[in-house]
Amino acid sequence: MASPPIGLIVCSQRSPRAGLQIGEFVHDTIQQAFPTANLTVIDLMKWDLPLYNEPGIPSQITSADGYTHAHTQAWSKEIASYAGFIFVTPQYNWGYPASIKNAIDYLFNEWKGKPALIVSYGGHGGGKAAAQLRQVLEGLRMKPTEKMVGLTFPGREIVAKAAQGEDLGLFDDRCMWAEERAEIQTGYQQLLDGSALSTRASGNDPSGRPAPVNAVIGGKYAVMAPSMDSPPSGVKQLFKAPARSPPRGMGPQGKFKSTTPNAISKGSLLFDYPFLDASGLKRLTPEKIVLLESQGSLRVPSKSVIDSLIKHYFLYVHPCLPVIDEAAFWRDYRSSDSGVNGISIVLFRAMLFAASPFVPVEVAKQCGHASLLLARDDLYRRAKLLYESGAETDHLTISRAALLLSYYTTDSDTSNNSKWLSIAIDYAKKIEAHLYYIPTKRSRKVSDLKRIWWSCIIRDRLISLGMRRPIQITPDQFDFSQPGMTFADLEDEAFHSEVYGLDTKTALCQVLASLCHFVVTVTDLAMIVYPMPQEQLVLEMDDCRSRVQRLEKVKSALLQWELNWMEHMSGKDFYLHSSLALCTGLLTIYYQSARMALCNHMCLLISATEPLEYDDLRRIESCRSELVTAIGSTAEKVKELIIGGVADKLPISAVACTMLPQILLSIKTELCKSPEDKQKHEVMLVLFVEINRIFSSKYYTKRIVDITWRALQLCQRSSMRPDPIGTELSLHGDYCPMMFELRLTHYVRLLRYIDEVMSTLDNPVEKVSILCPIDLALSDQVSSSPEWMDQLEATYLGPEALRAWSSSLFVSWPTPDSDKSDLEMGEDAVDPFQTILEYLPLLGE
Repeated sequence: MASPPIGLIVCSQRSPRAGLQIGEFVHDTIQQAFPTANLTVIDLMKWDLPLYNEPGIPSQITSADGYTHAHTQAWSKEIASYAGFIFVTPQYNWGYPASIKNAIDYLFNEWKGKPALIVSYGGHGGGKAAAQLRQVLEGLRMKPTEKMVGLTFPGREIVAKAAQGEDLGLFDDRCMWAEERAEIQTGYQQLLDGSALSTRASGNDPSGRPAPVNAVIGGKYAVMAPSMDSPPSGVKQLFKAPARSPPRGMGPQGKFKSTTPNAISKGSLLFDYPFLDASGLKRLTPEKIVLLESQGSLRVPSKSVIDSLIKHYFLYVHPCLPVIDEAAFWRDYRSSDSGVNGISIVLFRAMLFAASPFVPVEVAKQCGHASLLLARDDLYRRAKLLYESGAETDHLTISRAALLLSYYTTDSDTSNNSKWLSIAIDYAKKIEAHLYYIPTKRSRKVSDLKRIWWSCIIRDRLISLGMRRPIQITPDQFDFSQPGMTFADLEDEAFHSEVYGLDTKTALCQVLASLCHFVVTVTDLAMIVYPMPQEQLVLEMDDCRSRVQRLEKVKSALLQWELNWMEHMSGKDFYLHSSLALCTGLLTIYYQSARMALCNHMCLLISATEPLEYDDLRRIESCRSELVTAIGSTAEKVKELIIGGVADKLPISAVACTMLPQILLSIKTELCKSPEDKQKHEVMLVLFVEINRIFSSKYYTKRIVDITWRALQLCQRSSMRPDPIGTELSLHGDYCPMMFELRLTHYVRLLRYIDEVMSTLDNPVEKVSILCPIDLALSDQVSSSPEWMDQLEATYLGPEALRAWSSSLFVSWPTPDSDKSDLEMGEDAVDPFQTILEYLPLLGE
């Protein structure tokens, strides 16, 4: 079957320019993978179209003869001759060039209904230009592919060359965008595959009438009953939520489904790769070897898939958790000599697992999996089996592998991360990694010990902040006055990285140094807010006001960290690589999460203080202001990451950090009286909706959904009834402090619920009535049933919910186990990404 004719439009008309050679690079990349591709380069510079000067309206003209000017008639015939298009566009001043907008606006019917792939380029990859161009194409009723490719200039020298139209060396085997070739080819495949094309054109039905929409309150993943009485308006027009069934790859009890023989047989044996050290398998019994082989643990994917996974590991895992020496790894990985000094198979499997959320979904499909979530499950299962077999006995290697496996949790077992972290810490202590700074005779390099120990500290603090759990590495185990990791500790790999240039690697090392400083700064915070059981009694004996004073000191330390962080990041060249914006944005989200934890715990302590004093009310007002700022900063970073095209590279530790901001925004949105404030909050909520949709495609998020739903239901009931007489916290009898439109007492109940349910390791629904006692009027919201959703759906989708709570947002996203038909939007659906683009101007974008 002949390939359809595709027009590749070079959108830049600037002279000199890099656009034409980039367009030819895209053409060559596609032609390599699709030899029969029928591609034609359309250079707008050669067409030299004047500013639109036709008297008619393009949408009302159905043939080239309907146009007045000869240049328009020729342009119409050219565009009409293609079945689809590839737009290769630069980014100018956060937008696409005027030349392509002018060329597009000449026509309508010639574009309508045709698929389109957008390839953008620039210092940041051109993400903003691509997003805006996508909006225009959707307005033309075109069908942009889900895949948009961003080509980032890796440094100032390349930017300067591109500006002068110099040769960028794009046709060399190891050109700067060699790794992006696969993304371009994937985008082209989507262009050809009608089933993969986006259906997000308009949100209107064929008659042109606005699509009917049901609206519900939007907390993080929050869904409440559809309102049938009031018409939809504004940002409320999102899309329906399918019932969330158990995640794919998991049975009713949360157990893994058995792997099919076909899936197991795919890939090569570990022994086929000389860089892998499989000598530990010699210690295993034949029965264990047979078990490992039968479960696929002794097989790895093809070399091309491994290359992609390893690349993404060092791009998105290693910068903030450098458990291994990247330079040493690449030397072993590129070596053709087999031997005992290769890369441990247990550690290698853990690395493949850790990288799996960040690769394109096509890589997962090459491994025989339909989604990233399924690929991640399978890679974890194989790594875990290999670890449990005893094939590895080296303590440092075990600690490294366990630390990477701490990135895995499921809805049914939320303690996995803490268990693996505990293993990593124990094995690190066995080699005295926590004493790395003390001069003594060792068989290990100090740099290796320092890496693994500080990596343990980083994971420990981030798990504590996200999961509301006590830290495992306390000040009595380590001298936290010791400096964290710096560029000096990673200097060798900075010069030998195969994924980053020296400038980018240097900047990322500075981010890592700030992260180390941050996790030390939050140590006291974590010990106060999430104490160990044995410390809980000591804290309870302290006067609440003395604990507030301790928190004030922590607050000052966090503020000092922020000032140092802003000073270090001032003037940084974020265009060097998108990962720099990703890592700085992630660290900002962590910091704002710590601020919220501090302010909320201070509110909890003040609520237990009677009578309230003026300083208490001042602190409450300060906490309210800081919480609003923290939520706004988190939303701003989420927006930047989405627009920059790197939101899908956020690690699992970011999931919990966006839960509380969305809950509080949902409450504020629903209860605030000002229409202007309500709209502002709704716009921010849309950003959280999109980021959570992204999370749900690669991580288990159902438990977070359930916690959020129940938290919002508690707030619903709290907002409907006054406090019992005599319980108001006030200086005067008629005054009660408010937080996010809730009384302080109700707000504190919400915080206690979220913290206790997140931190508990067993069934949180059964435990919450004990851990988070609430008054009898609210106790029906804390069901003792172990089945999370059965009663919950009845509560949320029943008539009581309809009458009790008006709607603010109807939040939804495709579930990880949805099949392709589930992802198709009906006529009453509006795409979240399109909604985000529509409302970004309200946030100043």
